[in-house]
Amino acid sequence: MYALNTSTMTIEGFTASSISVSNLHFVATIYDVRQEQKPDFSEYFRAPVLTTFTGVSTVTLIPAPGQNIFRKIERLQVYNADNVSHTVSMRYNNNNTTYFIAKQLMASTETFDLIKLRII
Repeated sequence: MYALNTSTMTIEGFTASSISVSNLHFVATIYDVRQEQKPDFSEYFRAPVLTTFTGVSTVTLIPAPGQNIFRKIERLQVYNADNVSHTVSMRYNNNNTTYFIAKQLMASTETFDLIKLRII
């Protein structure tokens, strides 16, 4: 399970090359819960996060949660809408200390599912 549990922790992404025609699409499914509430997420609804990669510039894919919020990430998905292949990187950024999560070469129109967790 990936989670953001401080107001300085984000997930960022970038590509190894410039975009040719179309930005790559990013979709995440998250839960936000106050840290003092029930931690099993059984009573909470999924919320989508939608953004795009803009090329070699680093973009924030999932913003930091607010104070006392625990953000659980159920799914990270990237779609290469460009007409060329791209190497996509995603990483945690915790107060400017980064930790890589994934690096994937994607062909045009390919979808990459980084995480697919289910709550039972």
